[in-house]
Amino acid sequence: MKTDVEEEEKKQKSFRQVRRTWVPIIKNMLSTAADIVGDWVFYLRVVKGGYGPDLEPWLLSFSVISSFLGGLTVLSLIMNHWSVCLNMHNIHKTRFQKVVHVALLSEMFIEDIPQFVLTWLAYDRRMDGLGPYAVFNITTSGFNFVFNGLDLLMPLEEEHYEEVANEELAEEELAGEAATVAVIN
Repeated sequence: MKTDVEEEEKKQKSFRQVRRTWVPIIKNMLSTAADIVGDWVFYLRVVKGGYGPDLEPWLLSFSVISSFLGGLTVLSLIMNHWSVCLNMHNIHKTRFQKVVHVALLSEMFIEDIPQFVLTWLAYDRRMDGLGPYAVFNITTSGFNFVFNGLDLLMPLEEEHYEEVANEELAEEELAGEAATVAVIN
């Protein structure tokens, strides 16, 4: 009887770990993809509607930047996930997490905020309010901005901090032993 309970707890723990790993990745990929689609749909609508010929090059450039940074974000999330799957050394995990943070920050401040401004400028010129394409673009950029910000604020699991502390302690002990050997010699 006890083995059945332990087996069930083990399965639940494994499932929680899969959810902890995959749900944030899928959420980020979906919000990034929606943001890229929103940027391109809005750009094509502005070009077709002629709402701001002077804004078209800016919208095109930020749509391209959106696609590039979105791809970088997805790639960095995958690299980070692979470092977890392969049980890489914590120093490598930390490096991958820094890459993810840089990608998320870049996407937020280099792409999302300018898209808000450009969307507002294009539809401010229309004089009849925000259309559905502008609302879609603002919504997808807004969700992407919020989700990326929340991911940046998400704390690491306690095991990560314990492993890093143990590694630092082991490195200090090795350095101390090396210093002792050097003094003896």
